[in-house]
Amino acid sequence: MGKLLKQIEATPVNSGGKHSTVDLAIQELQGEDRDDLVCALRNPTISATVLSQVLANNSIEVSRTAINRWRNREGI
Repeated sequence: MGKLLKQIEATPVNSGGKHSTVDLAIQELQGEDRDDLVCALRNPTISATVLSQVLANNSIEVSRTAINRWRNREGI
């Protein structure tokens, strides 16, 4: 094994320590609102744009891209 490969394998992944804005929004909400958000996120027929707009109307900033990434990560 070459020197470069050893260095690549020894270097840890740096995720930056950032949490998903979708996960933060889920944590921020309580009770029925939280359940409604999770249900809507798991429903692929509800567009990420609509979800983002409704959340913004409720003072929660989550981008369409963040919603799509969350859905991809969750296998939705």
